[in-house]
Amino acid sequence: MDQKNSCRNRSGLYDSGVIALIEAIVRQAAKDHLAALRRHDRRGAARLRETRAFFRSAFFSRLTGISGEHLLQRIEKEAEKHDRA
Repeated sequence: MDQKNSCRNRSGLYDSGVIALIEAIVRQAAKDHLAALRRHDRRGAARLRETRAFFRSAFFSRLTGISGEHLLQRIEKEAEKHDRA
């Protein structure tokens, strides 16, 4: 079994532990992105570049099977709603 498919079971689906890890990675990246949106300094700007690059990467797309750009838009829309409230 090659490394790319080593965390998939016979049906081709990820094991529940791997899914939980992927979800935790994405959740943390979203939290980091939200925190960076609220910062107005160099560190916040650097973190925004990092998180945007992650969400837009081929790695993110392969890992999750979803559009990172779409998720970024949803996160930023939620941040705007929260800031207005």
